[in-house]
Amino acid sequence: MPHYHIFIILILSGLVKSFFCDIVLIKLYDYVDARGVNQIAAWTRSLEATERAKLAAKLLILEKLPVESLPQYLKGPRIQGEKEIYKLQIGASGSRLALRPLACRGPFDKDTEITLLVGAVERDNQLAAGAGALAERRRKEIIADPKRRTTHERIERTDRQPSS
Repeated sequence: MPHYHIFIILILSGLVKSFFCDIVLIKLYDYVDARGVNQIAAWTRSLEATERAKLAAKLLILEKLPVESLPQYLKGPRIQGEKEIYKLQIGASGSRLALRPLACRGPFDKDTEITLLVGAVERDNQLAAGAGALAERRRKEIIADPKRRTTHERIERTDRQPSS
C-alpha cells in the first residue's frame, strides 16, 4: 500500500475518533424518596405493558441523543409555571391519555443530565393539578441531598409491581 494511503487513513481515523469523542450523551436519573424507593421505577411498574414499552423506548432514545437534540424531546421549561421543570412527551398529543413524566435538566450538570422527578399523565391535554409543584419540590430535595436520586432503572415491558 502506498504511503499516502496510510497517511489518509490515519487522518480520517483521527477525525472519526475526534468526531465521536466530542458527542456528549445524556445521563438519566430517577427521583428516590426519603425511604429509598425509586418513585419513577414504581410508577413505571404500575403502567400497562404497552405504556411501559413506549416509555422505555423514549427513554432509550433520550439516552442516546446528543445534548443538542434535547429540545425535540423535552417540552418546557415552565411546566405549570415551574421554571426548571420539563415534560417528556410520550404518546400522541391530543389523545385521551398520554404519558408525560416530569423532569429537570441536571440539577447538577444541566448540560448532560436529565432527572426524572414525577411519573405523570395528561388526560384530555391536562396534567394533574400540582404535578409541576411536586416535581419542583423533588428537584430541590435532590439539590439538598444528592442521594435522593439514582441512575435510571430500566423497567422491562413485562416487569410488574411486586405483589404483597
